[in-house]
Amino acid sequence: MEFRLAWARLVSIALIFVGSAAQQAHVCNEELTVRRLTPHHTLSEFRFNLTVPTEDPNHGFGFPNLLLELVSSNQVQKIFFVLTESLWRHEKYGPPPQPASPTGAVVSVTFEGDASTLEKRWISLIHSMNGAFGTSITHIFPDTVKAGFEFSAAAPRESLCVENYTPWLKMLPCQSNGLVNLIKPLYSLSSVYRSLGFTYEKRCEKERCWYEARLFAFTVYENADERVSAVVEAIEDYVTAPADRRCRVATASQIRVLLDSKLGSKGQDGAVEFNGKKVQDGVTVEVADPNIDISRNELFGVETTFGHKDKFSGRYIGVVRNRKSQSLRLTYTQVLPWWFSIYYHTATVSCGRLSGLELSKEKTIDVIKRFVPSIDRKRPAELELQFTIDGGSECQVNFDFEKKPLRLGEYPPDANHGLYVPAARIVIQDKTKTTVYSNILLAPLLVPDFSMPFNVICFVATAISFAFSTIHPSTTGSLLPVNGKLPEKKLWRTGLRLSLLVLLVGAGYMEYHSITLNALRREIVKFFERVA
Repeated sequence: MEFRLAWARLVSIALIFVGSAAQQAHVCNEELTVRRLTPHHTLSEFRFNLTVPTEDPNHGFGFPNLLLELVSSNQVQKIFFVLTESLWRHEKYGPPPQPASPTGAVVSVTFEGDASTLEKRWISLIHSMNGAFGTSITHIFPDTVKAGFEFSAAAPRESLCVENYTPWLKMLPCQSNGLVNLIKPLYSLSSVYRSLGFTYEKRCEKERCWYEARLFAFTVYENADERVSAVVEAIEDYVTAPADRRCRVATASQIRVLLDSKLGSKGQDGAVEFNGKKVQDGVTVEVADPNIDISRNELFGVETTFGHKDKFSGRYIGVVRNRKSQSLRLTYTQVLPWWFSIYYHTATVSCGRLSGLELSKEKTIDVIKRFVPSIDRKRPAELELQFTIDGGSECQVNFDFEKKPLRLGEYPPDANHGLYVPAARIVIQDKTKTTVYSNILLAPLLVPDFSMPFNVICFVATAISFAFSTIHPSTTGSLLPVNGKLPEKKLWRTGLRLSLLVLLVGAGYMEYHSITLNALRREIVKFFERVA
């Protein structure tokens, strides 16, 4: 009897440990951080972290099935996808929230499995994501950067709209409860900056593997006093509401309000109060005074621009400013479309000391360069520069470029608007690795006369109609006597008809296969040379 009791206790203890381990394996954290960037700008950061083990047949609770279908059907190990509207102003707002992103859409994928099907899986994944998230990113294939199993591309012209929030919100485990109640897509349209995206990664340690998904939404509001009062009221309603409004599958729910220390305090009974109201259990609220120092936001800045020589060529200028006292090690990467041809030998980095708004003692510094040339309509060019910028200095990245002509079907719907060049990525190797992006660039195109094909078609059709109306009656018609025998068929008429038929068939064949008259002439000359 004692043996049975001991065995039952061991089994119960084992079940408790297994249950606790399974509970720890499934992680669902949600976090909201609201902080001032400037006296008139406020940033809200929503972060949702999901982790489930791969051996779970149901893939855990709340893990997005859409994401699992995308990665399983295309053998994906890692995904980074983000949509961003507007530009993060580094010298005004300070460092951007990580992961940072440029204006537009960015997709970065790392595959696993068979290397011979990477291109096919990349195309399939982009088409699937394009339909699932309501975007228009299927035109990014010629601008794809490939490095082994990693594929990445950017669509600078892509915008972030309300319909992009719907599939993103459906990926969350709690779609009507939890911090998701504080996300208002319609209100984000009045913001000065907004970014929405997610990351996915399959991690393995020894024999254990698990899926990680991190969803994030960043929004910067203007008119901070009015917006902050609305944000505070929304947070107050949430943290003081009954527990049934919380996300029940969330293992942790935290709100950090870095606006005003007077908003939060401890009551007489020791319970946390927010804006004078008691916070319900299950939510962690941290309130602090950020003591904003706007001058500290101006410590680092980056921007890019064009200097045009003529309609065909120009000069690229990228500016990086470091107002800190210590030097920084930077990796400056610029991806350029295939139609943006650069002269690599002209790429230089010159730095000078900042004296007010002017440079002094400008000099060229040592730079580690890496350049991957472009292939027309297949691969963009990639320029990577590694250099050190001293404290209180400004560095300029310069190189000459030339724009290539496009085919008629390669122009955007509004060709006079131009095409965009992706933003430059700067990785700062400081105490922590920080990534920032410059502004995107709009390059005017060499716009042809799009009405010319219409004019040519009209002219050629008119000429053919006149020729056909004259030649056809003379070759097919004949005068018949009223009382007499029918004229005999003449051989020259039949030959002329066959010649015209051969010419028409040959002209159609040349047009279909894009054969020019010069190419036809060369083939005829080669034929007679072989005969001779």
